[in-house]
Order: sequence, then structure tokens, then C-alpha cells
Amino acid sequence: VRNKYKRKKLDVNFFYVFMSFILMATLWVFLVQPVEAKDNQPPIFTNSESIFVYSLDSCITHLYKNLPASKQIPKELIVAQAVIETGWGKSRFANESNNLFGIQSGLKEFKTKCDSVADYIRIINEVP
Repeated sequence: VRNKYKRKKLDVNFFYVFMSFILMATLWVFLVQPVEAKDNQPPIFTNSESIFVYSLDSCITHLYKNLPASKQIPKELIVAQAVIETGWGKSRFANESNNLFGIQSGLKEFKTKCDSVADYIRIINEVP
């Protein structure tokens, strides 16, 4: 009787472990994958003025793929502000913190310069 109980307990435990694995794999596919897709943002280069503008435009185009037209800010305004705030991407904040707009909340640091652009667009759209 005792062996049957142990066997049944092992079968039940295996079932729960297996189902947990399936659940975790499913969550990983649906939750982790989109986060990794964010890392496909185009880099913003500061080698020259024209390269800075071109790469900034590529970042904005990438960000606008999933943004409704009503929330899109004219690209020229974003580029102009980034140029003024960072001196064509050469400022210390642009290079050390990836902060292209002088956004100060403490002192914001971004993983990428394109993340800085995304935050700028978010802030402009949230302020009434």
C-alpha cells in the first residue's frame, strides 16, 4: 500500500513540475520576447552632424512604427531639440547618460540614446 502511495505521489509531483515548465515556457515566449525586440532599436551615432541627424531619424521612425499618428511629434522638432540640448550629440550627458534632451529627474540615464528619444516622446504626450 505504501509503495502505491509513493508512486502516485511521484506521478502527481511530476505532473505539476511538467505543467509548471510548460507555463514558464509559454510566459517566456509571450512576455520576454517583446522586451528583447526593443533592443533592435537603431543606434544613434555622433560621429558627424549628418550622421547624427540620419541615425536620430532612424530611431524616431523605428519608435513611430507602434505609435498612433496622433501621438507622433514632428521629427524635425525632435531632431532640433536634440541638436540644441547636446551640441550634435557631443555633450557629456549625451555620451555618459545617453540623455539627448537634458531630461532631469534626478539625472536620467538611459540604456540607449533611442530610449532617451522614446522617453522624450512619452513626456511630450503626457504633459497637458
